[in-house]
Amino acid sequence: MYDYQFLKRLIPFMNIWLFSFAVVAPLGLAGMLLVLLRTRRLNLLTLVIVSCNLSLLPFAVLGRLRMGMIPMLVIFAAWSIREGYRLIIISDKKRLTTAVLILLTTSILVNWPLKFRTAKAAAASYTNLGLIHLQTQNPLKAIDTFYLAVNSDHTYINALDSLLAMQSNPAINSTPKLKAQLNKTFQRVAETVVTAADESMKAGDYIEALNSYNNSLRFKLDNFAAFYGGAEASFQLQEYPRALLYLKKTRELKPNSRKVKQLHAEISKIMKTSNN
Repeated sequence: MYDYQFLKRLIPFMNIWLFSFAVVAPLGLAGMLLVLLRTRRLNLLTLVIVSCNLSLLPFAVLGRLRMGMIPMLVIFAAWSIREGYRLIIISDKKRLTTAVLILLTTSILVNWPLKFRTAKAAAASYTNLGLIHLQTQNPLKAIDTFYLAVNSDHTYINALDSLLAMQSNPAINSTPKLKAQLNKTFQRVAETVVTAADESMKAGDYIEALNSYNNSLRFKLDNFAAFYGGAEASFQLQEYPRALLYLKKTRELKPNSRKVKQLHAEISKIMKTSNN
């Protein structure tokens, strides 16, 4: 329940940029440092409050328990704004420059790592929300939310497994409309994951691509693009017997495919040469 992304969906004003963690946290951190700089004689209480909060903040953020830190950060963020206003009024350019540099530094420290963890964090949040929808007997919303999780991060295995598990949900199997929606979502997921796998192939990450093609096949067994992509990835990894197994399935789906015949011939030639 302390998941930040999840709570944003429940508390509308948290979606306003001014109240976002990306704004409050840098201002709060800057406020802590400005308190230390402003205080001429540091007392023990000030040092304890600031040092404890600074040491706890990384654990709270990395553990996705940011909400517990928001009340404290808001206080220091307010101080940061007040101090900046005061420095502008008294025209203390030296201290104002220092304050701006501190704020820029804290903004980078807080927001720069977000681009690396946002996708997986969003996928985890959507997955948790989907599980809550299941617990509250709302399978339709659960299907849509699990799809959002996969769309956020196609490698997030919990989202993939949770969506697949819905095949055995009694409420879905007994309702044609829900079953049709689940099948449609499976089709969308298969296409989404194949597209991501193709991007991994272009980037030369053949292991990641192969894993994604296999995940796509979990949602659509007659997926020609996934079988052919698996064959290509296996070929690049020099796993030729596996590549031939994928190609066998592609030939069943599209017997006259020219690119399948070409890849099969190339692999057969390499294996024949290596055997000799």
